[in-house]
Amino acid sequence: MRDLKATDYSYLELLNSELSIPEFESQFTKYSKNNNYFIKVIEKDNKIIAAGSLLIKPRFLKSMKYSGWITNVYGEDKFIKEIVNKLIENGKEMDCYLLDIILPNNSKSNADSLNLNNTNLKPFYASTWNEREVYDDKTRLLEIDDYEKDFLDVMRNMYHVKDIQKKEFITHYQEYDKIKDYFIFIKELEGKIRATGSIYIYDDFFSLKRKGILEDIIVDHDYRLQNFSKLIIEELNLIAKKNNCYQFVGKIRKNKMDYCMNVFPTTEILDLDHYIKFLKLK
Repeated sequence: MRDLKATDYSYLELLNSELSIPEFESQFTKYSKNNNYFIKVIEKDNKIIAAGSLLIKPRFLKSMKYSGWITNVYGEDKFIKEIVNKLIENGKEMDCYLLDIILPNNSKSNADSLNLNNTNLKPFYASTWNEREVYDDKTRLLEIDDYEKDFLDVMRNMYHVKDIQKKEFITHYQEYDKIKDYFIFIKELEGKIRATGSIYIYDDFFSLKRKGILEDIIVDHDYRLQNFSKLIIEELNLIAKKNNCYQFVGKIRKNKMDYCMNVFPTTEILDLDHYIKFLKLK
């Protein structure tokens, strides 16, 4: 097993990609400059027979560590297990606290065979859609002053977030602000943050398309059932459209699937058995 190389043209055949060789070479140059994107391949008889990719996603608070997305996994099942386990090792080396793993529908690998913990979440794909420009003047991008408006308390509805001083918050914000394809939206009400959500946009290099990964759609416990999550998602959709995304990737609890189908005009829910949340090795 090794990293993808610029001359691995048979990778396109494995992915059933329509890219030409010049397009592949151009995209590989972009891929090689991305320090948060890893593609592993297995070669046999000068041909790529299996592959998988790992995307490391940023986090606003470093104490939350990183999360990763393992996808574009191709090949025979015995090779898939080898590829995925290697990418899991890479994720651990990058200090990921979780990995979202999507395997091919025909794969027999599961959480037990990969020595991981399963989850009650389901992944979904949804196409971006056209909407009006302004949804709500109190639904906006995160700002430094949101420290005083209890942004961290909203995050505590999902995560264990330690107490930090504003100076440290500003440092996190400045690092976040440097990442051009990472957006955190909030919903403000009565001078306080009541909901939040984020999207990370990335180039799926060898399909010549951009995708958005939705994360951390969180509503304060006392303000749920008021469509705040829908407002956040609509804003994230608008950002995705403006950044030429054709698709969202996200995750949803099983009891929220109907809601997901209603919010997104085009949604495909993936098989739970092929989605694994990595928390720690058993």
